[in-house]
Amino acid sequence: MVRRAGMKQVWHTYSGNDWLVLVGVWLLVGIWTFAVPVHRRFIFALDSTISYPLLDSTVPTWLLAVLACVLPIVLALIAYLYFRTHVAAKYELNLFLTGLLLALGLATLFTTIIKRAVGRPRPNFAAYCHYENNACNGVSLAVMNDAYASFPSGHSSFAFSGLGFTAMYLMMCLPSWRRAVQYLPRRSGEHITEIALSEERHSKEAWVFVLAISPLFLAGFIAMTRITDYWHNTDDVVFGSMLGIAFAMFVAHFKLSASVFAPPPLVPVAALTPAMSPSMSPMDSPRFPEAELSRNEKSTSESREIISIVVN
Repeated sequence: MVRRAGMKQVWHTYSGNDWLVLVGVWLLVGIWTFAVPVHRRFIFALDSTISYPLLDSTVPTWLLAVLACVLPIVLALIAYLYFRTHVAAKYELNLFLTGLLLALGLATLFTTIIKRAVGRPRPNFAAYCHYENNACNGVSLAVMNDAYASFPSGHSSFAFSGLGFTAMYLMMCLPSWRRAVQYLPRRSGEHITEIALSEERHSKEAWVFVLAISPLFLAGFIAMTRITDYWHNTDDVVFGSMLGIAFAMFVAHFKLSASVFAPPPLVPVAALTPAMSPSMSPMDSPRFPEAELSRNEKSTSESREIISIVVN
């Protein structure tokens, strides 16, 4: 029984259900990529829009994966190692990883579904698959399918979903990191100083904004190279970018509201329940079963003082 309870606690702490969903999403991506045939749109023999030269990608697929997925994960791991003594470190790392992979997975899945259904030729289609006599010549089936995968841009949707989610996490959480992180409990049994954390959550500093949106500049650069390299039309890139941003926003709204560093909701003090009492720190939440904190350590007078400060 003790072992079963321990496994249940680990499953809850590390969001086991979220990881199951992630596995399912990426399995669907694989199935749709390799099992679903590509629609091949009719092509006019003298169509100049598919006659652009074949150029090497400025950002190849492997580099895209590094910039939009591996790099944010590495930075998150570095942040975890720096703050590993804090109770919330493992929770925040797991929150970021599941959110990032979910945004990337959903954007990739929907992009793949649309690509297979639309089957739009790339701008470099003729040179890419050696199109002559109304047929591709001397290329593999994989190359032929990829030649019909112009809409929407997969690079753009992948870049903006991964780096967009990273930007939104930084935008939401960086204001709390600068000073409030020193108030996070370093051991079970310690409390966050609510006043300092509340003040820091509402800080509006220019460097936070600039640093937070910096991943979007990288995503924009990746998307623009798909046009200049003649792998996509402008509308392919615009739609792919919008798709990536949309999934990044949806996942961020769904996942990041649970972050320790997220701004608290604006709730009237009279509406606060005992489970939401301002005298509690975010570490007192059931999200942190490893932090066995006592919720009755503070006196009623201290609680009233905190409530009055928050209200004022």
